[in-house]
Amino acid sequence: MLLLNFLFAMLPIIWLITALSGLKMAGHKACVLALLLTMVLAAGYWKLNAACTITAALEGVLNALWPICLVIVAALFTYNMTLKTGAMEQIKKMLAGVSADQRVLALMIGWGFGNFMEGMAGFGTAVAIPASMLVGIGLHPMRAVLACLVVNSTPTAFGSVGVPTVTLASVTGTEILPLSESIVVIQCILTFISPFLMVCICGGGIRALKGMMGVTMTAALSFTVPWFLTAKFIGPELPDIIGSICCMGCMVAVVKMFRQKPDAAYAIAVSDREQDRQRITVGEGIRAWSSFIFIFLLLMITSNLCPPIHHAIAGIKSSIEVYAGEGANTLTFSWINTPGVMIFWRP
Repeated sequence: MLLLNFLFAMLPIIWLITALSGLKMAGHKACVLALLLTMVLAAGYWKLNAACTITAALEGVLNALWPICLVIVAALFTYNMTLKTGAMEQIKKMLAGVSADQRVLALMIGWGFGNFMEGMAGFGTAVAIPASMLVGIGLHPMRAVLACLVVNSTPTAFGSVGVPTVTLASVTGTEILPLSESIVVIQCILTFISPFLMVCICGGGIRALKGMMGVTMTAALSFTVPWFLTAKFIGPELPDIIGSICCMGCMVAVVKMFRQKPDAAYAIAVSDREQDRQRITVGEGIRAWSSFIFIFLLLMITSNLCPPIHHAIAGIKSSIEVYAGEGANTLTFSWINTPGVMIFWRP
């Protein structure tokens, strides 16, 4: 009986996997059919009455709209704006100008900037953008994509300003900070070794770590430590963002400090004319990063790090019980202190 219950509970998920990967069905169609299948199973097999079935579906829709869809729209709006204004091209030039070593750039772009995009936008941008940038500087396309996919396996828990973890806490009624702490404890080892895996993948084997242990260790520690502490003491919204900022800053400092000549096998040939074109002034750099800087500052001053502001706006919310059955969770809509709202606030 237990096995049968498990199989029926898995049917909607199995359908989604089959429809999206096997049948190549459009996402919205596959999801609507999955919803209908779930409702039929709930009413027919588990004998859930009509009121509970409908209100459970409605609660799921409301959870999806706020804050998940809100954050997605706000994050993609910011990303598209950086594309339209040319700011993303400036950011690419700044990152690509750090070193002439493909392995260093793989860490800077695929690990540091990739984690930053995961924290800010998520939903594929953290792989698509860094991978395309790495291909543009000469990395093998398959290696670039594979490396970005591998290192993106851990920051996704706090992706798009913490949406996966916040949603899980909301649905299960779990306290957000203990859940966030449990996630980093589970993932910290894999997170730490991810930069080493990236260098091996991009460099074609473990030999690529030769001469790169210092930079790779810097990339691993400077992300993992602040990422862990932020998740443990602040919450799931900022770990990827703070960790990636620390990581990129430390990597730039280490690379510029030691100025190690790249191995010829991994060197990128850049002419003097191209180097001149890649030079960007401080003002241009600040303007290019300005959208992300304002979002980061807004998230910081409205987080637990600034209790007066956080507590003042946290009370501006609405709470409602939607599900008509037993054990219903109270849905809370925070009208100001929500990452999606914060993103739209930035100038």
